[in-house]
Formats: sequence, structure tokens, C-alpha cells
Amino acid sequence: MSQKSLSYHQFHQWLLSFPPKDATYDIHIDEIMIKDQAGEHCLEVPVVLRTGELAYPSRLLKQIEENQPFIIIIMQAGRAAIGIAEGDRLIRSKNIQKYMVRKSQGKSQLSYLAQKGKSRLGSRIRLRQAAEFFLDLSRYLQQCITEWPDSLVFLSCTPRLKGAWFQSSDPPPLERKDPRWRKIPFYCHNARLQDLEDIHEKLSSAIRVSRKVSPSTDS
Repeated sequence: MSQKSLSYHQFHQWLLSFPPKDATYDIHIDEIMIKDQAGEHCLEVPVVLRTGELAYPSRLLKQIEENQPFIIIIMQAGRAAIGIAEGDRLIRSKNIQKYMVRKSQGKSQLSYLAQKGKSRLGSRIRLRQAAEFFLDLSRYLQQCITEWPDSLVFLSCTPRLKGAWFQSSDPPPLERKDPRWRKIPFYCHNARLQDLEDIHEKLSSAIRVSRKVSPSTDS
């Protein structure tokens, strides 16, 4: 069994020659199964093209041709990386960082408040920084949505941090149940620009898994 990653552009080129000759295929929501003389192949559709509907090649091609940008947000306590991408290109990115973590305990002030309640000057500073953090994030997301109103928004953060954002004085410009929200299905180690680039590559790539068919033997 072998596995290969195809970039967004390579996946597009592959679709242009679909269906392959002398092969049968079956299409699912997020993958295309192909069987030919060489073996069986499974091509996982890039996450950014998974709409919840059957991934017909014509529909996938239309999505690619429309070239709809998508938004990526990786958020941790006091740090966020947010970017706008079009296919293989990350066309805009921003890093937001504030002082929200208690150094001695290594936890955010929001988590500390949930367990211990308010402390003194240090906590007030961190709470103000938390408010500024959510304000900056919401403002930047609003700018992106204003420019690209139909963009999907891929988010990675803890449930606690997401809840704090929605309950803040400057919540996201999209409602919780807005259909444009998407969960990033990959682990994000940090929330830096390098991590944003890595996640963008994973979201826009297709994975091809091939398995050779064992030759039949006469009995």
C-alpha cells in the first residue's frame, strides 16, 4: 500500500482527466474509489472541497473554478494565527498575541477564573488582555468576511476558549450555528504563522492511497 499527497493544483489537474480509462469508480462524500488493472486507489478529496454533498467530479471542478477563498483560525490562550487562502495560496495572514497566561501555573486567566475566581492586579491585566485579544480577532475576522462573505471559516481551539470568545464583549461576527463554520480535523501544536501554513497545506491537499491487486493464480 502506498500513499501520496496531491496539492490543490495537482488534484485539479487530476480531475480534468477524470474518469480514467479502463477503470471503474465509486464516489462518496469525501473520497473517490477507483479500480483498474493496476489495483485499487482511494483519493481523499481536500477538506476545503468537502461540502457535505456527493463529491461529483463536475461539482468539484466547479468549486475549484469558482476559487472561493477560505479562512483559517488557529487559536490558543493568548495567541492566534488567522489567514485567508485561495487553493494552494495563503494570500493573507496575521498573528495575534496577548498576555493571557499565568506563568507560574501555565494556564490561561480564563481557566483560572473558572476554578479560583478573581485575584489582584495580575489577573485584571490578563483579563484586559483577554478582552483585547478577542476584540482583535473578531475585528480581523469581520474584515475577512466583509471582503469574502461566502468564505468557510476553519477553526481550531479548545471548547473552553471558543465559549469564552462567544461570551466576550466582542464575539465572532458569525453566529454559533452559522453554516460557514468548520472544525479543523487536524491537531495543531501551536498557533503561529508556521502552524497556519502547515494546516493550510493539509486542508487543501488530496491524499491518494493505492493498493496493488495480487495476481490471481490458477488452481
